[in-house]
Amino acid sequence: MRFSIIIPTLNESKNITSCIKSVIENTKLEVSKKDIEIIIVDGGSRDDTLVKAVRFDNKIKMKIIRSEIASTPCQLNKGAAIAAGDILVFLHADCRLPINALEKIKNTFSRLPDLAGGAFTMKVEGARFLYNILSIGGNIYCRATKTFFGDRAIFIRRGILNKISGYRDLPVMSDVDFSKRMKEFIKNLEIGWDIILFDAPPAIAVTDATLLVANIDKIIIVVKSGQTDKFALDRTLQMLEGVNAPVAGAIMNAVSPKTSYESYYYYHEYYHYYGKDKKR
Repeated sequence: MRFSIIIPTLNESKNITSCIKSVIENTKLEVSKKDIEIIIVDGGSRDDTLVKAVRFDNKIKMKIIRSEIASTPCQLNKGAAIAAGDILVFLHADCRLPINALEKIKNTFSRLPDLAGGAFTMKVEGARFLYNILSIGGNIYCRATKTFFGDRAIFIRRGILNKISGYRDLPVMSDVDFSKRMKEFIKNLEIGWDIILFDAPPAIAVTDATLLVANIDKIIIVVKSGQTDKFALDRTLQMLEGVNAPVAGAIMNAVSPKTSYESYYYYHEYYHYYGKDKKR
């Protein structure tokens, strides 16, 4: 799986270095440098943004192009047009990718082959209380409205991007419009299929399940007999309830005749805990 990280810039001298470094720091065993390219689309910077960017040319594959129009939607589309990756990540120059972000994206798409795309939550660096409150509020808004802001590192499959025709050149909120149209693509799947199942990995290990909450109707928790830890199950429920996940119930698998009694007791304990929690 190849990644194209598209970064629109305009006088981003103060931010471009840390932004590019955050991408390079994502290159590990799961995602190597040969599978990543950075595409910087500059809208006419008058500072040394491009000078600083070129310094990383020998550390990672990089393309630097200019856009005649200093418009974020136009710059993103221009970068996408020359991207070679299977997955496109739109990263603002004043943002940084989270640690292991590309690995998480890769694992998510591998486990959910029908997933169109998604985004990350955002946290403001530093101890500025008001900004932290705004970022938390923004994250809640994105989950509640099932849309993404551009500073959340929106990622999408190349094929899906082509089908929704990229970003629209809007004066504001082009990123929200983009995420809404990506969501519409998922809705179109529902027209041809009565039931669509997304198989997500353990909610504690990765964030796939909580990311899917915005686009699904119900969640069924799978508990493995004799292996699922009660604490892990407790934590999973707390995480899902924290994002208002529509938990419909649970399924216990790997039940054998030898462990059926213990499994029943274990499920009984889980059932009452969950029921008690829901009554509060």
